[in-house]
Parts: sequence; C-alpha cells; structure tokens
Amino acid sequence: MRNEKTMKIVGLGLMTAVVVVLQLLGSFIHLGVFSITLVLAPIIVGAALYGILGGA
Repeated sequence: MRNEKTMKIVGLGLMTAVVVVLQLLGSFIHLGVFSITLVLAPIIVGAALYGILGGA
C-alpha cells in the first residue's frame, strides 16, 4: 500500500515537472502568428495512468 502511494506521488511529480518545462519551452516555439504547445500531452497521460484526479 505504501509503495503504491509513493509511486503515484513520484509519477505525478514527474508529470508536473514535464508540464512546467513544456510550458516554458512552448513560449519560444512560434509558427507565424501561432504558438505551438504540447502541454496537454502529459496531462492526458497522467489522467490515463493515475485517474481523473491525477490529470486534474
């Protein structure tokens, strides 16, 4: 039980770090007027792996 909680906390922490890095790097990538962002990808993966609350 304790190991599962630890793995969930670590996984969510890694997903959060990836979201922050993608958000920072996404502001530098521009195609003309538009800015490309990939922030939604780790949120979807987090929700799939850790449930709805993990994605929220």
